[in-house]
Amino acid sequence: MNSTKDTIHPSESKKRTANHAFERGETFPFFHDLSRISLIISLLSLCLVLIFFFGLSRNLNGLSREVQSYNALKNSVVSLDAYVDDLLGQMGKVNAQLLDMDEHQRQIMLQLVKDNMLDDMLQKTSFLEGQLNGTPDGDKLARLRSVLEELRHTQKE
Repeated sequence: MNSTKDTIHPSESKKRTANHAFERGETFPFFHDLSRISLIISLLSLCLVLIFFFGLSRNLNGLSREVQSYNALKNSVVSLDAYVDDLLGQMGKVNAQLLDMDEHQRQIMLQLVKDNMLDDMLQKTSFLEGQLNGTPDGDKLARLRSVLEELRHTQKE
């Protein structure tokens, strides 16, 4: 067995036994491990696909809700724009009517506006006076209210 043909290098012996086992139809535990590993990898990839699918589905649902709210907001803006246009048209008519008035009618209109403003100031002053009753500011508001009442009575005369 000292001949070179009879001596077998250890790596060659592994190759020969592997080839003989393969020819006999035997499988190595390494191949079983590869099938298990590939099964695990495929299951993990399936889990990742499901996670991505549900994440994408949730994002699309959120996006569709935002698009719906945007459309509702757009409709509200359009209706408000129409309303503002209508108000501007009415204001134009009122302005045209004011320009068509003669001087006496303008004086009457101005007097009505003044009276309404004085009444509004009197109402607010009375409210504040009631809130600040008994304080120095309350006394000042009482004097202001009396001056406003005098002004209103002189305007009506």
